[in-house]
Amino acid sequence: DFTNAESNGIYSIYLLYTVNLQKPNGEVITDFKKGELNQPTPEVLNDIRIDIQAELDSTYEKGTYKIIFNVIDKYSDNTARAEKEFELD
Repeated sequence: DFTNAESNGIYSIYLLYTVNLQKPNGEVITDFKKGELNQPTPEVLNDIRIDIQAELDSTYEKGTYKIIFNVIDKYSDNTARAEKEFELD
């Protein structure tokens, strides 16, 4: 869960995220992608989807990679982390 701030009936969230990429050899590319979500809404948001896209060109070796999402809720300073492995053929 993240914090919804409210002012005059308008709610807002403020999340910062970084995405790290772990290569098959164990090397981690930190801040592979990063961004923020700071949006007003007329209703409380209980969850939100964070989408990223990246192209891994031929310089990336084949193998098992791990993508690591780190999210900071700037209103509460709470953090969350999610990981997912994928294969590059």
